[in-house]
Amino acid sequence: EWLKMRKLGASDAPVICELYPWKTPHQLWLEKMGLVELFEGNQATEWGHRLEPVIAAAFAEDAVLPITKADCLIEHPLHPFITCTPDYWCGDGFTPLEIWQGAETAGTSVRDLLEQLKAAGLGTLPGTAAEILDDDVRLTLCPDKIRTSQWVEVMLTAHDIGLRTTSTMMFGHVDGPRSWANHLEVLRNVQVRTGGFTEFVPLPFVHMGAPLWLRGKARPGPKWDEVILVHAVSRLAFMGLIDNIQASWVKLGLDGAEALLRAGCNDVGGTLMDESISRAAGASHGTEATSADFLDLILDLDRQPVRRNTVYEPIESGLQIIQP
Repeated sequence: EWLKMRKLGASDAPVICELYPWKTPHQLWLEKMGLVELFEGNQATEWGHRLEPVIAAAFAEDAVLPITKADCLIEHPLHPFITCTPDYWCGDGFTPLEIWQGAETAGTSVRDLLEQLKAAGLGTLPGTAAEILDDDVRLTLCPDKIRTSQWVEVMLTAHDIGLRTTSTMMFGHVDGPRSWANHLEVLRNVQVRTGGFTEFVPLPFVHMGAPLWLRGKARPGPKWDEVILVHAVSRLAFMGLIDNIQASWVKLGLDGAEALLRAGCNDVGGTLMDESISRAAGASHGTEATSADFLDLILDLDRQPVRRNTVYEPIESGLQIIQP
C-alpha cells in the first residue's frame, strides 16, 4: 500500500481507492504526505486550489513527485517564511528498525525491500532508532528494538545500493562514556566502508516523560558539559569521515544550538512547524523555528549561512535577514 502511494501512477489510483472507497485519491495523498491539517479551516479552499494542479500531475501516468520546482513552489499559508520545494526533497523516510521489521513482515530481505523502496522514490534514510549502538546498553534501554548488528546491516545495505543516510546517537540515560565511544566506533567503521553517512546528530536524552526515567531506571539526561563534550569529541572522531555534525535545537533550543556551533558543530538542522517526539517526552523546544531565527543565530557567530538539501548539497548561500 505504501509503495503504491509513493509512486503515484494513474494505474495505482484505482487500487488505492478500493482500499479507502470513502476517500478521494487527493485526500489519501495529502494524508500520506502529512498535509491534511494544512487544509482545514477557512484557507482550505484557496490553498487547495493552488495545490490541485500539483496533486493532479502527481496522479498522471508514471508521475513521481517532485514534478518541477516551478510547479511545486508553495508558500505555507500560516507561515509565510516557509516554502515547500519538492525539488529539494529526497524522499527521506524509514528508520533501520522499520526497514528490518518491514522486511520480516513482508517475508523478504532487507536488500529487496530497500530496492523496492528506492524504485518507488525513497532517496535517503534517517539514522534514528540507533539510540546507543552498544548491546549491553540496548538490553536495558530498548530491549524490543533491533540489535546493533541489525542496525548496521540495514545501513550497510542502504549505502551499498546508493541510499545515503544520517546517523544519530541518543545519550544521557543508562549509558556512559564507554558506550558513547563504542557507538562512535561503530559509525566510524561503517563510514570507512561506505562513506554513506551525510551527518552525525547527537541527541541528548529528554527524560521528563520518558517511561524509563519515570520507572527510576535512567538518569535525567546528560549534563551540559557532557553535551558539549559529546559534540566536540564527535567532530574529532569523525574528522575526514563525516563532515557534518548537527546541533539539535529541538532538544536544546536555539541558545543551546548556538553554543554547540562554537564546539564543533556546523549544522542546525531545519525549520519545523511542530516536532512531536521530543515534546511528548517533555522537551520545551521544537514547536517552531523560522529561517530568520537561524539567520540571526548564524550571523551572530560571523558564520556564513547556507541553505542545503537533505544530502548537504548547497541550494543557496549569502543569505541575509530581510528587515520588515
